[in-house]
Amino acid sequence: EVSNNQSSQSLSSSVVSLATEKLDGNEYWNRFGKFCDDGAIGNFQFTDKSIHWKDVHDPSEVHQEIRTCCSISNKTYKLVFAIKKEPYPSKDNSLNALLPGHPITLWPPLRLHNLLPCDLLFKLTSGTKGRISSAGTANIHEIDLEQAIEITITLDSFSGAGQIYINAGMHGYAEAEVKLSDTNGRILVLRAIIQVLRGCGMQISISAPFWLINRTGLPIIFRQEGVSTEFAGQFSENEQARLVSPLMFSFSDLDSSMALTIRLGKRYGTNVPWCQP
Repeated sequence: EVSNNQSSQSLSSSVVSLATEKLDGNEYWNRFGKFCDDGAIGNFQFTDKSIHWKDVHDPSEVHQEIRTCCSISNKTYKLVFAIKKEPYPSKDNSLNALLPGHPITLWPPLRLHNLLPCDLLFKLTSGTKGRISSAGTANIHEIDLEQAIEITITLDSFSGAGQIYINAGMHGYAEAEVKLSDTNGRILVLRAIIQVLRGCGMQISISAPFWLINRTGLPIIFRQEGVSTEFAGQFSENEQARLVSPLMFSFSDLDSSMALTIRLGKRYGTNVPWCQP
């Protein structure tokens, strides 16, 4: 453990030295190479291929390249490089080959956005999993955009997870339903908006069709008119008005009325009648 700590401290001091000292390009890479030769950087690796920004000549074009890096622990990270050509220097200018005019933007292959009023849990087929807070985003780097992708989505108190399947090579916009079931077997259908644009990687936004915000101060239970079960995600806390977060819901039975009916919680009795819509 002492050896690992010393190696970590050496790596940190080396990186700080490179970051704080004002070095020209040649001196920077000479110093960096010396750190690698001395073993201070461990098994750090650059991207597997260089970035070919000189091949981009059209200002209206966004050129995308995907590269792979490995961490000290040999974990693989993929990066999306978006390369654009500014209108200067012009294509006919003799200095065009010498003067770069190329903004290069780096993105993770996948950004997963949580547009729900609660935490979102996700899991990849690789075993990677995580939790995204409300209005948060997870940057996922091990996704290969050239392969089919499967993501499992669920929420707290929802035992039945839903899956998102994305075909290899998808481009443009798509929408998918993500069906979850709570611990009582009630269905909540979330919406997944999938966007894949050149130079931006893939973005998936998870949202609910409707939110119900109860500001009455009363415990209120909701269900779809003509359906015998309440909306998913309503438990004893809702019956007693001890839950202040919005209730997400979707109409689970498309053959029934698209209307809501409500009743007071069991704090007001065990057989409280349902109100008429």
